[in-house]
Amino acid sequence: MIEIGRNFPTADMLERLAAALEINSNELFSTAVSPERAIEKLQHTVLENLDKSIEQALNKAFEKRCMGCPSAKMNRMPTD
Repeated sequence: MIEIGRNFPTADMLERLAAALEINSNELFSTAVSPERAIEKLQHTVLENLDKSIEQALNKAFEKRCMGCPSAKMNRMPTD
């Protein structure tokens, strides 16, 4: 019934919702946090993870393709 405004969630439920959204519980009621800011944060996180995944995939493909190449061992890109 919370969804249609007939009940208000308990403090425990608000804490769990905030934890699931990875925000502070006071942000559930804040108007300072805009949807645009949330989208920007999501985009940043997605791009960061995408960059890491691409780098790992390229390094793995490079190592697999050049396993026997003597020059590949000396010119290998550093990994984090």
